[in-house]
Amino acid sequence: MKLDPTYVKAWGRKGATHFFMKDYNKAMQAYETGLKLDPNDQTCKQGIMSVQMQVQKGMSGPADEQQIKEAMKDPEIQSILQDPQIQSAIQKLVAAGIIRTG
Repeated sequence: MKLDPTYVKAWGRKGATHFFMKDYNKAMQAYETGLKLDPNDQTCKQGIMSVQMQVQKGMSGPADEQQIKEAMKDPEIQSILQDPQIQSAIQKLVAAGIIRTG
């Protein structure tokens, strides 16, 4: 990707790598970058569908500790969680029963 950032296949492989590491946020970003370069790339399209399915599956089942561990390494996610407005919104959603903890 350093040699040719427009090489769509590399973005698909990067997405797959992040997917198997359960870093779904970065996987989605890689697949979306690939689709911006080639909107018809089947690998990136299927990758996005796989990420969406895993995220939906994770929302209905028990927490995946590996996924949480990988997500917490992401500086963007850390920043979001430390934002006072986001914390307030999360507390309101928990209180309303929309988000469940534990």
